[in-house]
Amino acid sequence: ETGINAEYMGECQASIADIWECLGRRGVRQDDMGTWDRKWPQSSEGIITVGEVGLITSQLLTLRQHPSLHFIFSTLYGRSDLLVNHDRYIVMRPTTGVRFGEEAEDERRNCPKWATSTNLHLDMNPVHYEIGCRDDFGDGGNNEPLTYVNMRDWIAENNDVGGPAAATATAADGASPHFSGLFNFADNREEDGGFQLVPGFCRHFSNWVRRNRKWLEDVVGWDSPNVRWNVFPSSSGLHAESVRIPMRAGSLVVWDQRTVHGSRHNESDCFRYAMPLKLFPADRIQGHQALARAAAIQEHINQLQWTGLTDCGARLFGLTPSS
Repeated sequence: ETGINAEYMGECQASIADIWECLGRRGVRQDDMGTWDRKWPQSSEGIITVGEVGLITSQLLTLRQHPSLHFIFSTLYGRSDLLVNHDRYIVMRPTTGVRFGEEAEDERRNCPKWATSTNLHLDMNPVHYEIGCRDDFGDGGNNEPLTYVNMRDWIAENNDVGGPAAATATAADGASPHFSGLFNFADNREEDGGFQLVPGFCRHFSNWVRRNRKWLEDVVGWDSPNVRWNVFPSSSGLHAESVRIPMRAGSLVVWDQRTVHGSRHNESDCFRYAMPLKLFPADRIQGHQALARAAAIQEHINQLQWTGLTDCGARLFGLTPSS
């Protein structure tokens, strides 16, 4: 966990407000707990969107261009020429002690149906990464570049680590595994549910994939390059190895994308608020795809009438060359 909470407290509060504004477009009101049940977006993982699949707001753009995030990820990669992804917010409702409307303080209810699913997963296809993968970002099997004409392409980009899984690959050549992160907006205790991972799994990733290839293909379903995200079944022994990672408001957790990770459901009276993110080497996207990506971001900026773009943001969004 990287502690940057003091610097980010204002952004945390602004992000939580932005989350409720996004929820408001779906009919959910922060001051009307009845809408938390009737109007809440359906998502087993607690991911919220407005419209189709993804979400880009002025606040999300502001967060994703922050120089501290660039510094952390560039230190991990050993290079500064990075792009940042564009994903969604995560919010989990409380599941115990919820007070509806004008009910008395001592008449709170438990809402177990609001619990998100507990899961472990990989944001990549381990079989096709380790044994046979493509050398460019694409649509998950057809080897065609993403066009970013809809938000689904941004999600596909998140789950594509690209590059050959060679033992000699390093971060400097763009072929190494990518790093993903989760930025936390409110104190997240053990009982509040949230991020979990299997510590050290990335160090055993190659041997594990080759040893379990048949199980991964037959049981988990990673027999096709089109599969880029899948949940491990509850029978997997990896669940016993997972560790919950409580986080302070304004803190960031970063992991090697080969690490099995996921979320545990909320068992408390507190909300969980967070933002997933990923920074990756800029040269992983080139040519027409890079132009299409930059044009899509610029269009979102224009539609939002966002005027907060910085030099760092222009590079991270791919609007100007990275250095």
